[in-house]
Parts: sequence; structure tokens; C-alpha cells
Amino acid sequence: MKVFKNIFIFTSILGIGGTPYLISTIVNRIVPIPWPLYSISFLSIACSSAIGSIAILLTNEQSKSIFCAKLRRRQLLITKEPMNKKLIRINQIAVYHNKTERIKILSTIK
Repeated sequence: MKVFKNIFIFTSILGIGGTPYLISTIVNRIVPIPWPLYSISFLSIACSSAIGSIAILLTNEQSKSIFCAKLRRRQLLITKEPMNKKLIRINQIAVYHNKTERIKILSTIK
């Protein structure tokens, strides 16, 4: 189900980004259109693919937590806890402040 969700998100974002190109090709059949409209359509495809890649990155919970921790200037330390539970310790990088949060690592697919 997660794979279908990711495919749906990516194709819908690319479909929205490809709409200006579709409109410009349809209009070009009737009336010649100026080159800036083609440039805008190609730019929208490139921007939508970048937004799609970011959306796919942020749908994964583990990568989202690591990405958000890096944005907040925190350092990730992977430690092993008792009872075979791996936890990630996030230390905030500050001069006089040391804050630690724990995030549970998701299981891997084997």
C-alpha cells in the first residue's frame, strides 16, 4: 500500500507539472505560440519533479526524522540500548545547551 501511495504522489505531481506542456502543445496545433511559453512548460516539469522527489523523501518516517533533525542543527548518534532495541539519540548542537531526544529505528526489510 505504501508503494502505491508513493507512486500515486509522484505521478500526480508530475501530471500537474506536465499540464502546461500539454496545454502548449494543444494550442500550438491551432496557433503558433511564443518560445517563453515552452520554456515555462519545461521549467514546470523540472520543478514538479524536484518537488516530487522531496515529497517521496518526506513520506518515509525515518528519513523525515533524520532530515528534520539535520535542519534543526542537531547531531544524530546511533546507540544500542538493552533488549536489542536500536535508538537514535539526537543531540542539539549549541554552545551551552545539550538536549537529547530518542527516536526508534524502523525495522528493515530482509
